[in-house]
Amino acid sequence: MRRIDPTSGRRLAIVAAAVATLVQAGPAPAAPAFQIVTSGSGVLFGGSLSADGSTVLYTRATSASTVAVFDVATGQQTPIASTPQTFGAWMSVDGSIVHVQTISGAFELANGSVTPIATGQPFANPLPEDVPPAIADLPGGGSSTTPLDFSPDGSVVVGVGSSGSGREAFRWEADVTLGLGDLAGGAFESEAHGVSADGTTVVGWGTTAAGREAFRWRGGALVSLGDLPGGSVSSEAHGTSADGSIVVGRATEAGEDSRAFVWDDANGLRDLGIALAALGIDLEGVALRSALAISSDGRTIMGIGFQGDVPDATYPGGLRPGAGDLVWVAVIPEPTTAVLLGLGLVLRAAMPAAKQRERSRDR
Repeated sequence: MRRIDPTSGRRLAIVAAAVATLVQAGPAPAAPAFQIVTSGSGVLFGGSLSADGSTVLYTRATSASTVAVFDVATGQQTPIASTPQTFGAWMSVDGSIVHVQTISGAFELANGSVTPIATGQPFANPLPEDVPPAIADLPGGGSSTTPLDFSPDGSVVVGVGSSGSGREAFRWEADVTLGLGDLAGGAFESEAHGVSADGTTVVGWGTTAAGREAFRWRGGALVSLGDLPGGSVSSEAHGTSADGSIVVGRATEAGEDSRAFVWDDANGLRDLGIALAALGIDLEGVALRSALAISSDGRTIMGIGFQGDVPDATYPGGLRPGAGDLVWVAVIPEPTTAVLLGLGLVLRAAMPAAKQRERSRDR
């Protein structure tokens, strides 16, 4: 039987009062937005977000692979390619240019039009990811370096390579490949999945004795970001804001469910769905499984999720069929971003000490 905490009502009242104070401290923000970008049961999705938060680039993988972009402001969808297999897709900072490499050839979206690119020909509007730099291998390993993210100007590249210790996250800049090491404990394995705009912050995951954990690197050793309470230890950081202060990714909670997380230094790692719902954002019954990317200013976040049947009295049985697997995007207008961060402090203060999970471990 679940024990009812007699002080929970008082804590919720404190939270409500604090949120009201935070909101009243500035001008009334525009209504936060949550949108389902695309959906389909049994479909594997991937995606990214333009640095300015205006455009979602996503792939749908079934018997074929479809690549398209979604305009966050208007909801307009623009298909780019549908082929048996997609090798990669990337876009400009403002989302106006998208390049796609597929088994059927290359495609470029520019000025709203899609143009096939002949084999061996360059894209008309070059992007840093078009021709990745020659990245030197890590010491002691094989010839295996895989770029996973680029800074906007392409001067810094992060990813995973093979070193004498094993699979290792790397950071490349000015023809120097730096192995970032791993978190303490457990088997040696790490990957870097995101880099800040200025290249000084790298995020990804490493391995500890407890399991896989998200990390942030700012020079020196990797720093664990922790995990959500309950379940096995398994978290991964996928993206960071321009200054590296906000990190998003995926973590595991009680019941072994995957949940999108948001992390900042003041509040630690939190369930993104809970944080957004506390701001009054209607998630439409969507479970946010993973956050894949965040805009430079930290206001727009996209990821993948799942929507089961939704209560709706107008449908037989009172349930409207859910969208199933999906891609989502959430926009947090200013000054609500500050409220989101402030809310974390309030929630942590109201949380029983027994429920607070340490953000770092003494190794």
